[in-house]
Amino acid sequence: MADLEITSVKQASYSEYVSGIPNPTAITVFSFPPLRGNCILEINPGIIFPIIDRVLGGPGNPLSKERELTDIEQVVVGKLAIKALDSLKDAWERVVQASPEIVSKEINPQFVQLVAPSEMCLVLKFQIKIKEHSGGMSICFPYLVLEAVIPKLSTQKWFTSSTGGHTAETEENIGRRLNLTQVPVSVHVGRTVLTAEQIMNLKKGDVIPLNASVNSQLDVFVENRRKFGGRPGIHSKKKAVMITSVVREDSED
Repeated sequence: MADLEITSVKQASYSEYVSGIPNPTAITVFSFPPLRGNCILEINPGIIFPIIDRVLGGPGNPLSKERELTDIEQVVVGKLAIKALDSLKDAWERVVQASPEIVSKEINPQFVQLVAPSEMCLVLKFQIKIKEHSGGMSICFPYLVLEAVIPKLSTQKWFTSSTGGHTAETEENIGRRLNLTQVPVSVHVGRTVLTAEQIMNLKKGDVIPLNASVNSQLDVFVENRRKFGGRPGIHSKKKAVMITSVVREDSED
């Protein structure tokens, strides 16, 4: 699980933005058709390496010393960028039907020259936190890209659209986004209580009896709330649980 928090939204010159990016870092240059020009998605090395380590099956630890990304790591960053741009596409849906596309990937910000150094840009900065590790991410939209849609971004327009009541289109959009929302689902197979001494003496091959039998109905939790009952089993050679009942809100303990 990762926490993402927006820390600032400001206007800055392109040279000011580039000078504030660490070197090396993970930079993805992307286009935003039908809008003109290219934009930047940048993820600091302080958090990109824990993300890469986690994606590749590790515990998500950072590097002891920052370095440039390897070819394999750049491929992983590219896949992460694709998912981030898909979310960006959804966020901009009410403004413009854009289809972001990756143009290039860079490590040194000095090698990325989107616009003139004095060109003004919209810079969004985020803080990403994964367990005890955190780092920054930023998105840069040059004025050239936003010029065609600036009238649609006015406060008055957004306030008017937000107070205009629900329409079939907005309800459909909300429903579609809710259907795509990912939530953690867990199954509790049983519980037990051990003393500290018993835990210290555990070794490979030991069996810990639980308070549930093989035929007991399991509790299925969605976001730590008990929502279903189920039976354990195997499906396509994988451990599975079959939903056998639905927990009603008024019947929960």
